[in-house]
Amino acid sequence: MDTQFETYDSRIVSKDEYVFWNQALNRQTDVAHYNWSRVPPEAKQLADNMGSSYDGLWVESHWKTGNDPALFGKKNDQIYLLARWGTDEAPLRTEEQFVLSYQRRVERAADHENHTFQCLFFFFEAVLAIGGVAGLTKNGLEYGGTAFLVAALLLEMGRRRHKNRGMTNPLNVWEQQALAFIEGRQAASG
Repeated sequence: MDTQFETYDSRIVSKDEYVFWNQALNRQTDVAHYNWSRVPPEAKQLADNMGSSYDGLWVESHWKTGNDPALFGKKNDQIYLLARWGTDEAPLRTEEQFVLSYQRRVERAADHENHTFQCLFFFFEAVLAIGGVAGLTKNGLEYGGTAFLVAALLLEMGRRRHKNRGMTNPLNVWEQQALAFIEGRQAASG
């Protein structure tokens, strides 16, 4: 088995960086319950050797495929990135490749979700506008018709505000934090 293995010498992970890793990988498994069959022997040895040095050890991997596993440890309320590895089926990607892949995936999903959200906004605006006009044309329903039109106007203001914040901006707060970490990292490096 041709494997790739990278250690980080107990690299301290900031809270923002851990949010990124957790969102990007999204499956946390305790080392005692992790399937070590696809793993290079160095990773298993590292986990066994580090077990007594940390309060907790876990592996995070991609929630669907199990790829891109990373070994994390917690000691004195601080999280450490200890190692990452890959195999023939899923080679180890560089952190830059991993970050870019995650960023593109989240932005693509956010773009789709935001376009769907815009369509729903438009649909409800149309229903409110039609109800408002219908209410205004009927005798005795002026207040109800006006209320519908005001609600449609407020909904349109909300839709425009949402659209102006960016169509690739995710609705999920954790994904927003992960993307903010990536943008900060990219600004610092380039």
